[in-house]
Amino acid sequence: MDGSLPSLAGVTCSHLYHAIPMMASGWFWIDPNGGDNADAVSVYCEVQTDNANTLVYALQNLAQDRHTGPSGTDQLSFISSYISGEFEYNISASQLQALQDQSSVGRQSLVFQCKGVLVHSWTSQSNTNDLVENFTFWKSSRGLLWYADGSNATALGSNYSDVQRYPVYYLDDGCKSNNIDIWSNTTVLFASNEPAAVPIVDVALLDAYSIKEEFGIDFGPAVFSTTSFKDLGLSQFKPGRSCLDILGTGNSRGDGVYWIDPLRNGDTVLVRCNMTAGGFTQIPREPTQKVPLSQWVTEGQDAYRWFSGVIARSSCRPSSRTSRTRSYRPRLDICTSSLRRACLHRYSFRIQACVYYEPGASASTHRNVNSRLSVSELSMQICRHLVFQ
Repeated sequence: MDGSLPSLAGVTCSHLYHAIPMMASGWFWIDPNGGDNADAVSVYCEVQTDNANTLVYALQNLAQDRHTGPSGTDQLSFISSYISGEFEYNISASQLQALQDQSSVGRQSLVFQCKGVLVHSWTSQSNTNDLVENFTFWKSSRGLLWYADGSNATALGSNYSDVQRYPVYYLDDGCKSNNIDIWSNTTVLFASNEPAAVPIVDVALLDAYSIKEEFGIDFGPAVFSTTSFKDLGLSQFKPGRSCLDILGTGNSRGDGVYWIDPLRNGDTVLVRCNMTAGGFTQIPREPTQKVPLSQWVTEGQDAYRWFSGVIARSSCRPSSRTSRTRSYRPRLDICTSSLRRACLHRYSFRIQACVYYEPGASASTHRNVNSRLSVSELSMQICRHLVFQ
């Protein structure tokens, strides 16, 4: 995993940094969503003193022009509705979302070019800087909004009333002069410990559509990084996202028990990691329920059935012909547990159902479903033993 080829793609540049000795800045292949690396993406890795940032670039800047609204007068609306759509970047939507989920910090800067367009403040006749409320709203790829203090997202419509706000920073606000005759620049900075808040894909402006008002945007890269990898997974106070995350950041101590928090919400769980197989998160085989051996299906013809569905309909009451008990782990118990989220983190697919594998049994054994279900203790389940949709 050195990022030199799609087949050797790392998870992020931060992960590659901890896997490659003396890594230098440059272009590398990463595959944040895991699974098949056919969709791996080439990104620029910016090496820092003790980490590496993943840089994602806009495909093109917004040219300086008069971007007029439908009526040709000032109105608050997202410019994607009447130009070429939202701003695009050199990464697919699924990989971008996985990169955001794998990261802990996100930031981006851009230069807003203006001629007679206000974005944050303006210099009034009294030569004081007055803040302009509800004039500019920036939207990220995940629909999160950036806007200044004093503004209210309900100005965009009632459907934005519950969208979380992120404070945007305006530096060197040259646009505040509101000069209609010369081009000026305002540098805009977006930085948050919520990586899903970048990159910026749209902007809603108010003072931009009257006659002679023009603007353009030069996009800086969206920068993602994952911080503080040391001792990841060794305690519940510093969990990894998954076993793959722990392995990729150089914190593996071999196959064993680690702490993970797939959703980063404090709901940590202790799991066993199969590092030898490549960082798989294993579901323990300790039984959660005893189910007697019985003729559970008493009517109907031979057909494919989920065992959990069969026992659910029977309320787990065995027939009088029960001779002995065996252990099993219910399918729904696995699919709805915190460990399911670790599988989602590893593969970025939606889990449709779980499949059981009986130790030493062939595939044909599981295709022959009859009315008497003999269930022995199930083997250690691994995320790849799941059916994905």
